[in-house]
Amino acid sequence: MFKGTVRSELRPVIREIVGQYPGLPAYVGGSGNLTVERVLADAGVREIRGCDVALYPCVIGHLAAGDPVSVDVADPGYDWLKPYLDTPTRAAATLLLASEFLPHAESSELYGQRMLAEYRRDWDRLHAGTVARVTRALDGVRLTSFYEMDLVDFLRDAPEESIVLSFPPTYAGGYEKLFDAMHRVFGWVPPDYVRFDERRFNELLEIMQSKRAWVLMVNKPLEGMEPGAVTYPGPMGRSKPVYLYSSANVSRLMLMRQRTELVPARRVSDELVGPLGLVPITGAQLNLLRSEYLGKNIVTVNGTWSFALLDGKGRLIGAMSFTHTPTKNRSMTEVYMLSDFAIRPTAYPRLSKLVVAASLSREVQELLKSRMARRVDSITTTAFTGKAESMKYRGLYRKTGGGEDHVNYAAQAGRWTLEEALRWWTDQHDKSK
Repeated sequence: MFKGTVRSELRPVIREIVGQYPGLPAYVGGSGNLTVERVLADAGVREIRGCDVALYPCVIGHLAAGDPVSVDVADPGYDWLKPYLDTPTRAAATLLLASEFLPHAESSELYGQRMLAEYRRDWDRLHAGTVARVTRALDGVRLTSFYEMDLVDFLRDAPEESIVLSFPPTYAGGYEKLFDAMHRVFGWVPPDYVRFDERRFNELLEIMQSKRAWVLMVNKPLEGMEPGAVTYPGPMGRSKPVYLYSSANVSRLMLMRQRTELVPARRVSDELVGPLGLVPITGAQLNLLRSEYLGKNIVTVNGTWSFALLDGKGRLIGAMSFTHTPTKNRSMTEVYMLSDFAIRPTAYPRLSKLVVAASLSREVQELLKSRMARRVDSITTTAFTGKAESMKYRGLYRKTGGGEDHVNYAAQAGRWTLEEALRWWTDQHDKSK
């Protein structure tokens, strides 16, 4: 899903670029949550103009420009929100909270309905806090004007002597998917605009490069162009890198730092012996192990619960990490395995298969049940590969779907004990001898 939020690491770069063009008016194509406008205001830009086509960005854009704002509820099921739309700032806070709870409202899962009920129960406190957040975020930000219009048309009309900035969607329908539910609930009819695709993007690039100064941020590298700055999410996030292109002479590479912590266990080196054991590890310890044993191009996120798999001598075999976030397609009794890997190199070419087998053990199931305080019936995971199947999961997890660069898997939790998993792996996959 495209959100278009400018990462904090890129904001000083934008400020530096803007400083190379003092006195130029700034035009922001696709204001979003006004991140770019806030950077421009902080950099001392006096004339800032923005545009967007979605409800929430338009409300806060008009708010920052001092324009009148009017929002109403179209869905009778949400009439309880009407008293919280009486001022522009309160309306903006209502829409911001709505963007958080509407995904739960549309979920048929019990978890989603409970989350919606909690939002309603605690609404007054949440709304007051969000009003304060919106007020702080817009403090000192004053737009010269704001327009409800297509960003390409908006930047085309910008004067040649200006600096134009944009972080556009990089795939068709990205913006629509993000705001679809909110537009239905509040009856928002967007202004006319052209849905973003490759042709439209190329048109945008040509228009921006015709201006005196320009800054373009995208989630993918542009062919034949060298970015002035790149920020990578690193192993802490699954979001894509952001590439910044501009008319200015800048060169920056930003990498996220991650906290690491030593794992006080020897690694398996000679003969692996039973019985197997599981030890909870911290996120920082998991970070260290992933940095050691996962490929450099594998982007991961931190799980809620992580465990190290040890052999009978207390030596490290591998690790696994899980999370539980119920969604429309994920039940309350299902957990998601974010990562699983074995140490390397070893004398066991299929050691990763043992870690996968251990993930389906009753011992893992009991550890997760005790932490979640609910049943754990199934485990799902994703193999990011261009192949039709990942050999690591074959015979243990069943394929449930996927795409051109990933395969989804699922399996019943608690299939066997750790002892039985080791016996199976020794019989089927121990190729050390």
